[in-house]
Amino acid sequence: MRRLLPVLALLLAASAASAQSVWYVDPVNGDDLNSGSAAAPWKTLTHALTVAGSGDQVELSEGDYTAANESYPIALVDGVQIYYPGTDHAAIFNVGGTTSAFRVNSVFTDGATLSGVTISSCTIGVEVRSGGGSTGNVVDVDDCLFQSFTVAGVRANLDTAGAHRIWVRNCAITPTSAPHGVRFEVSGGSTELELSVVRDNTITNCETGVAIEASDGGVVQDTTIVQGNDISDASTACLELSAAATAARDATNSAEVHSNQLSSGGVGVLVSADSVSGQDAVCDSAIDYNWISGNTTNVALNTTNNGFSGADLTCSFTGNLIVNATGDGISCDVVLPKTGGVNCMPDFGTTSLGTGRNTFKGNGGFNLVLDLDMSNYLTLLNLLQAENNFWTLGTLAEVQNSISYAGVSQTTVDLDPILLDVLSVSLNPNRVPENSIRTITVTARDANTAFVDNDDPDANINQMICAVRKGATTITVNPAVFADGSGFIFDTPALAEEGLWHLDIALPGGQGVSVTFRVSTVGGGGGSSTGCFVATAAHGDEDAREVRVLRRFRDDYLLASESGRSFVRAYYEHGPAAADWIEDREWARKGARAALAVPVVAAEGLLRSNPATRFGLAVLLLGGLFWLFRRRN
Repeated sequence: MRRLLPVLALLLAASAASAQSVWYVDPVNGDDLNSGSAAAPWKTLTHALTVAGSGDQVELSEGDYTAANESYPIALVDGVQIYYPGTDHAAIFNVGGTTSAFRVNSVFTDGATLSGVTISSCTIGVEVRSGGGSTGNVVDVDDCLFQSFTVAGVRANLDTAGAHRIWVRNCAITPTSAPHGVRFEVSGGSTELELSVVRDNTITNCETGVAIEASDGGVVQDTTIVQGNDISDASTACLELSAAATAARDATNSAEVHSNQLSSGGVGVLVSADSVSGQDAVCDSAIDYNWISGNTTNVALNTTNNGFSGADLTCSFTGNLIVNATGDGISCDVVLPKTGGVNCMPDFGTTSLGTGRNTFKGNGGFNLVLDLDMSNYLTLLNLLQAENNFWTLGTLAEVQNSISYAGVSQTTVDLDPILLDVLSVSLNPNRVPENSIRTITVTARDANTAFVDNDDPDANINQMICAVRKGATTITVNPAVFADGSGFIFDTPALAEEGLWHLDIALPGGQGVSVTFRVSTVGGGGGSSTGCFVATAAHGDEDAREVRVLRRFRDDYLLASESGRSFVRAYYEHGPAAADWIEDREWARKGARAALAVPVVAAEGLLRSNPATRFGLAVLLLGGLFWLFRRRN
């Protein structure tokens, strides 16, 4: 999500820019001899784009923009925004089936936007031939309908040196049959795709829904995001990521794949790296929180090294649902690996990196199929670590039998312990005062339990659900999951009813558990803090600036590491007692405020410093403060 921020910033900047002129086109009532005003619109967009210049907008009226009037392909103009203002996509560009509808012929410096239209009966809906945006500028295709095309809805062939940016957002791409819904090809020395987005689209009935390809020197940066799309019924692959080197140049594809629904295709996610003549091809994408379901093969990972060069596939997989394939869940195919090289080495779960916690469920073949040529990675690096994933199977032997090892000894893979559907947790504290907000830490009681959450509210995959329940009352709370999946924290609501309450936990993969905690009258006013007990008691307000500073420090930095979380858990255990002691003693509250002044100032400064210094000094300051109040109590 952080990598999307520069893209969104560019979008806001582009939308905020004021147009120099607004021109109007009406295919029914217009005339190209008119002035192009709202009262006297032109008839064709083709004519309008001979007049409009950078910073201008062209507003379209509803109607059929046919090949009898328009000159297809229509060349988009640098810096011009074209849009239909309605919501029914009634500006219809009916090409007639012989060519592209829209085309970008050169590198833009100011960008262009096409939105709200229907594109029909063409070869390619929007074709970007040799560029599409230099640094800071974008070709933006937004909220368009693509129908009855024969090659691709949006196709960008980027072969000009520089950083190119293409956005395809909120579109419905539904041909009867076509090779690609969206295809980006990046090739040539110093040619890069960055800050690009394929997001929130619905794509059906293509051979390949979305293809992101790097070849012959091309680089796809990890700021290229494929996110929130619903891609289905793709006969070859719902999503394809590839890197193909040539005899002259390497190729790298690092596109990030996040929160998509990829279903009912030949392959859900197809990743391939192919290298020749000593040139390297690298695919190292992060593939996170996708629902990959009901494909023939849900995930296919393929490398071809030709024996002497580096085709390296090191993609990481986190929090994906890899379920209900008619064949295999994940299948690996390695051809002619480089001796001693990386080759096919996906990361299905490395605890220190926070990856893994994928769910394997209901796949008709094997959950995981390995290739004999992967033996170097299994034996020497042991990065499979299937224990960091959820298996619906109940025993280690059943999990072992759901993996095809292709003749490689199972002793080379440590699957003990494994993560199962049944979660086992503990709460600290498990008793909270009534009418107060307390932070509860939930931790895994055994090595078979872990937690995963997708923090994208617009994702096609479910988020983690965490709710407190008593009788007919159910209140959803917001969990903050630790990076290694070992636990999470949440702030209770102010619960007025005493007695046992249930905490219900449901993970995106379907794993769940219910545990209880008690609400009682025992406890003091210090419990009103959302974790910063002493500071809240001292200042009498959980929204005081000082409390917010310390709370931000807890959330952003102390919870980022295991040692920091250990400190926070200890503070939660003993901090409420110190807060209760000073709550009703004005002299103690004044002393606490004075004692907190220096740590708060230091925390504010440390928030602007480097993370290592920040964490160390935070522990020192807050630890000393905790010791002081515990001793005073």
